[in-house]
Amino acid sequence: MTQDTQHDTRAPLTMKSEAVDLCERLHDAAARMTDLMAEETVLLKANRPSEAAALQVEKAELAKVYARDYGILKANAQFVGASAPTQTDRLRRALKHLQIQAHSNFSALEAARAVSEGLLNAIFEIAKGKRSGPSCYTGGAQMAEQRPTAPTALAIDRSL
Repeated sequence: MTQDTQHDTRAPLTMKSEAVDLCERLHDAAARMTDLMAEETVLLKANRPSEAAALQVEKAELAKVYARDYGILKANAQFVGASAPTQTDRLRRALKHLQIQAHSNFSALEAARAVSEGLLNAIFEIAKGKRSGPSCYTGGAQMAEQRPTAPTALAIDRSL
C-alpha cells in the first residue's frame, strides 16, 4: 500500500471512490489476516510454534493497517454504507470469517500454551527431585541426613 492511497484519518470521506477504496483495503487486510491465522493455527496444531512465530511480523503490519482504516470507517460509517453498499457487504462477510478464524486461532494458541506450561512444570519437578539427594541408610543402619537443598529455579520466556 502506498502513501498516496491512504486517507488522512481526521478528514471526512467525501467521494464514493474513497469509500470503495477504504472497504477494499479493509477487506484485503481482513482476508490476509484470516489466511495468516489459518496458517498459524495449522502450524500450532502441528507443534511447530517457531514457524508460526515467523508470521507475527506480517500480522502486526496488517493489524496496523486494519486499525487505521477501521478508525476511518467508524468515523465515516454512514457515508461509506450509503456510498459503497456492495463493498460494505463484502467487508462484513470477510470480517465474519476473520472472527471465526480468530476464535479457532485463539483456541490453538491456548492449547499450545497449556502444553508448554505442562512440559515446563514436568521439567521443573524432575529438576527439583534430582537436587534432593538420596534417601539411604548409613553403615550404622541409621537414615542418612538429608542434604540441604538449594531452591530450584526455572526461568522461562513466555513468548510463543
